[in-house]
Amino acid sequence: MIRADLHIHSCLSPCGDLEMGPSGVIEQALKNNLTHIALADHNTTRNCEAFAVCAKKEGLGFIPGIEVTTAEEAHIVCYFNSLKKAFVFGSIIEDSLFKVPLNPEKMGEQIVINGDEEIIGEVDFYLSVASAFSVDIVVEKAMELGGFAIPAHVDKPVFSILTQLGFLPELPFSAIEFSSGFVRKNGCNHGKIDKNMQVVTSSDSHYLHTVGSAGFEIDTDSDDLFGILKELQNKKSDKIKCFAKEVRE
Repeated sequence: MIRADLHIHSCLSPCGDLEMGPSGVIEQALKNNLTHIALADHNTTRNCEAFAVCAKKEGLGFIPGIEVTTAEEAHIVCYFNSLKKAFVFGSIIEDSLFKVPLNPEKMGEQIVINGDEEIIGEVDFYLSVASAFSVDIVVEKAMELGGFAIPAHVDKPVFSILTQLGFLPELPFSAIEFSSGFVRKNGCNHGKIDKNMQVVTSSDSHYLHTVGSAGFEIDTDSDDLFGILKELQNKKSDKIKCFAKEVRE
């Protein structure tokens, strides 16, 4: 059985709490019986290595990811099967960003850490801006590196692909992500989503207490979560079930 939360932010995301380091996140993930997590900071993959190192020590599956803000200001989460590929993709996205100088007091801090949870740097330009790449190009570039893409929190009134484009484009998405709040209230049904598309949810955690509060389970003997999701691409599996519990914001 796989139990996963694949949308978690670290202290590198400007909106992420400074306590969102590997040890705290992984402790909370294990407390909620997760088998896999993914890091999905805004427009960067710089903290993926630190999380990968710590997750491996604790026997927790880890997938390096990134939440890209497209040129249309839609959020797309991209995942990779190696740190090297994630870093290449992260550099492509970072290089495309308009470099707005970071004002930590107004925008939040953006802390880079290592596997020992030591601060090794800060990103001095604001990460939560739109990249230069449209939705289709983001998906294309992720797939060129062997990755896959999932539109994030498509039910939300801001930064969702449905809000920004008004429709779901016909692209090879591996799944569609609903917010945990939507799933708690409505299940996994949305009028603008093809019923044949796989739906997942996640915590979209910016604070430790929400890690593992939402996600999905897969009834399988395999632990290759990346491979399972990559193969879906506009297909649905009856083995995947979402879960979402109420937590304080």
